[in-house]
Amino acid sequence: MKLYYEIYGCEMNKSQAFSLQNFLEKNNHNTVSDIKQADVILIFTCSVRYTAEQRAIGRLHYFKFLKKDRPELKVIILGCLSEQENTYFFEKNLADLVIGTVNHQHILNYLNSLENNYEIDINQYFDLTSSIKSKIDYLDSYIDPQHPFKSFVTIIHGCSNFCSYCIVPYLRGKEISRKKEDILRDIKHLAEIGVKEIVLLGQNVNAYGIDIQTCTFSELLNEITKIDGIELVSFLSSHPKDFSDDLIEAVSFNPKISKIVHLPLQSGSNAILSKMNRKYDIERYLSIVEKLKSKNGEIQFSTDIIVGFPDQPEDDFSQTLSIVKNVKYLDIFTYRYSERKLKVIKYPDNINEDIKLKRLSELIELKEEIGRIIRVNQIGKIKKALIVEESKNDKDKKLFKTFDGFFGVINSNEKPGSILNVEIKSIKGNTLIS
Repeated sequence: MKLYYEIYGCEMNKSQAFSLQNFLEKNNHNTVSDIKQADVILIFTCSVRYTAEQRAIGRLHYFKFLKKDRPELKVIILGCLSEQENTYFFEKNLADLVIGTVNHQHILNYLNSLENNYEIDINQYFDLTSSIKSKIDYLDSYIDPQHPFKSFVTIIHGCSNFCSYCIVPYLRGKEISRKKEDILRDIKHLAEIGVKEIVLLGQNVNAYGIDIQTCTFSELLNEITKIDGIELVSFLSSHPKDFSDDLIEAVSFNPKISKIVHLPLQSGSNAILSKMNRKYDIERYLSIVEKLKSKNGEIQFSTDIIVGFPDQPEDDFSQTLSIVKNVKYLDIFTYRYSERKLKVIKYPDNINEDIKLKRLSELIELKEEIGRIIRVNQIGKIKKALIVEESKNDKDKKLFKTFDGFFGVINSNEKPGSILNVEIKSIKGNTLIS
């Protein structure tokens, strides 16, 4: 059958979509880029943020419109929104199959039944993860189609943190680590087909191993870097409460581990962190940053920050700005607080949108100012980098990514996926010029 994919939300959705696409193509269900040619539409959804949720729902109504002229067209919903809304999609005739966030291999049985004209009980696949699910069958990881030297590899599924603003634990379930042997086998195969960059994924990736007690996250990282052909390993998204001293050592001194550390802050106020149920305070957070900086001065930081959390006074927001100035992040992913649907989310959205926008603008302005200074300070340095792709405007120019998180342009004949040293000569906007 001909399959058309749409992917919304996090890198986990992308990883699962790439893996599913590879798995189904091996079983003779091919991918098409034109929705008009599709027999089946598979949409990976997100409900962590309201905008992503509404975008996906809008697309589902569009698919329903397409089915008026093509009643044989089928729609499969995957991802967090399918966990949140579940039966709603059947009731509104927006989906033919809802399969959730795990065990996507069951889609093969459904596709085969369509192709060979026999019926199956689709309710047997309506086994959504919930917070009690403990059986997950992982599909093999696959390359990023746009960057065949790169692959996302899921190592842990779910989250057990229950931050007060977040619905992920209720949609993806508790943390369940993948077996180390399966991960290493997966990555060895990727290396054999030319992958050089591995991005390890998990809602709380550095909690890996806590549930199985046979391998720590830092041990796994170090083992992965020993695989022939793997040159760069990074991970998303880490949690400060699980950022151990042995992980700090691995990041600081293992040359194959990325030197851009994504360490979500969310707020610079201990009072707000407590309301968020983040399980760390600012003192703990800054101690991680200082340890990393003291061991390796080339490490850069990125973070997530929520503005407009309920009952956040101006002084607490000012504390966040102070932490940003202290840490000096290379990049910040900023979000306005939005109340989610589940009743377990206990804080109402009571900060005026104009205040949120004002704070967001102030934070972005500070981020840009700090980022510019950091980039200027790279001029004259020689950095290890990976060629990402050819420039769209000039094939002799290549886009590169340094091992410490900067992006730039170089005149080079090297192919995407090549590793080289680049000398930073100038900057243009946020781009390093070599």
